[in-house]
Amino acid sequence: STMTYAELDAASARLATLLEREGISAGDRVGVMLPNLPALPATWLALTRIGATMVPLNIAYTPREITYIVDTSGSMEGASIVQSRDALLMALDRLQPGDRFNVVEFNSRARALFAVPMPVDPATLGRARSFVHSLRADGGTEMREALALALAPREAASGLLRQGVFLTDG
Repeated sequence: STMTYAELDAASARLATLLEREGISAGDRVGVMLPNLPALPATWLALTRIGATMVPLNIAYTPREITYIVDTSGSMEGASIVQSRDALLMALDRLQPGDRFNVVEFNSRARALFAVPMPVDPATLGRARSFVHSLRADGGTEMREALALALAPREAASGLLRQGVFLTDG
């Protein structure tokens, strides 16, 4: 099942209202066990809206190969690039052992952190954090090369769910 961004936003707003009525408030930690369907990000966003933290309890976690594709064009200057860097750093902190990842930035050109998605370990995470901290908004918005890098045909490591996350201001 899929949702548009507008549907996801509306669902998370409704859920946030219900959670607040049940007594969930800012600073609370809420254990959530849901499969990787639209209900999971809707729940995460709902809890974020009220300042609570989702604690995933997914006993059937599927390791993933995830590529974060981040817009660093000139239109991202200011709050947008700061928010993208913060979101990327948070996403890196949530990677799990067994996951593989990469970060691709694009503006007038595209640049990948690694040639291929790499395993999560202290060294790759350290390089990724440095890469994310170095991101600056400048240039045009040419996403084709970034998408080609992120979606290049190749087999994901055995058993990994292949995902792409696109961070942009529009």
